[in-house]
Amino acid sequence: MTAETRKNKLPTGDIVLGGVLSACVLVLALISQLTGFSDILTYTAVTPIVIAILKKDFKFGIIVSFVSTILISASLGLFPSGIYFFIMIIPPALTLGYLMKKKEKITGIILILSIILFITTTLSIIMTSFITGISLTDDVNSAVKSIYLFSKNTLEAFPEIVYAIFSLIPSAIIIGLMIKYKKLSSSSVIPVSIAIAIISALLVNLISKYIGIAPEEIFNKMGQEGFKSLFLSSIPFIIGVISISYSFYLWFFNEWISARLKITEKKPLGNGIIELIEYPKYFAYIFIISLSIFIITSITKISLTITIFNNTKINLLSGLMLNIFLFLGFLLFIKGMFILRDFVFTKIKSFPMRLLTVLMLMTILAPFPIAIGWYVCFKGAKIIIETAHAINPEVSNDNVKFKIVEYEKTEEESKEESINQPQKEDVKKEKSKKKLKNITRTVNNSEKKSKKSKKR
Repeated sequence: MTAETRKNKLPTGDIVLGGVLSACVLVLALISQLTGFSDILTYTAVTPIVIAILKKDFKFGIIVSFVSTILISASLGLFPSGIYFFIMIIPPALTLGYLMKKKEKITGIILILSIILFITTTLSIIMTSFITGISLTDDVNSAVKSIYLFSKNTLEAFPEIVYAIFSLIPSAIIIGLMIKYKKLSSSSVIPVSIAIAIISALLVNLISKYIGIAPEEIFNKMGQEGFKSLFLSSIPFIIGVISISYSFYLWFFNEWISARLKITEKKPLGNGIIELIEYPKYFAYIFIISLSIFIITSITKISLTITIFNNTKINLLSGLMLNIFLFLGFLLFIKGMFILRDFVFTKIKSFPMRLLTVLMLMTILAPFPIAIGWYVCFKGAKIIIETAHAINPEVSNDNVKFKIVEYEKTEEESKEESINQPQKEDVKKEKSKKKLKNITRTVNNSEKKSKKSKKR
């Protein structure tokens, strides 16, 4: 046996480890098929492949992926289980394992993994339609009908939702001005914000009734075809939200399980989540600009349309702006929910009231978390809840401090330091020059003294 063949051969321990991990992938795939939770449980099959990369290297992960695909294809069939597994599981598993092995930043991991999942999800939808023979057009038409009727009935029953959406911007502006001119303390931001949102919604309600535009008439004027065009335009946003949700789930679960198995070091996952929801300040501007352009292009005749799904026309410009607006709104909603969740869990002691408040914020009051997230992003600030309860659960929830820390102050301090740094360096150089001069003087004086003593 030559040296090259010995290098290419895997050690016995690696073969056993690869077999065990491949068997784990097969078991997880079988469980997902039997229980019917295909998406949730199938994605747990990512973990053994990630473990293979973390324990060995990327090549070992490819080998485990290849063996797992063969086992699943032999057990469940090549069509559709084998191909579905190869498209949906292998790319995110290898990507996540590689990024975790390289110890990339959490934001980079979620971004790259979301792009991979966006591509694989789109391919899986096309593949499912091709294999099963089910027309995507029929699926879209039935989905549009059901969503259209549900939205119309919900809006007729709860027209306040539209008023709340239209009250987002004025309430956020009022809150921002009150905090800027120190008319509102940081501890009373949330209750005052709720009051302003309710008042703004009532004013919008009165104005709409005075003008004669009722919210329930929006769907009647739009019609089913207009709603279908709007729905098709937002499909990239829907797939994007699914991709981000799954990428966060995959990162969080695999980071936790690898730390529990002592493959990687334990990390405070809460800090990672905080890092994920710290968006750049320009997101707040793009959010408003995209909404404005979408409204202008929808009302006016400015359009660049394409026709898809049985002559359904889609405006490319308004569709692009709609997806950007919805996507940023989703991110700001997550940011606002994390801020409000901390406040709710520290201020409300009753569990049923906590659950009810969170459900209200996630449904009917969803515009409010978006407004909070938008304001904090626009302010370039970070809301911190300091409490001893997080360290010691026995401490009462009354000992909670709620404050806003502005990034701009730290930026100004860093700028001042960068400005003062060259001045400090110049001072150091001058001091070093003076020291050198003093040293040379002492040396010269000592030499002169030695010469004089020799002459004597």
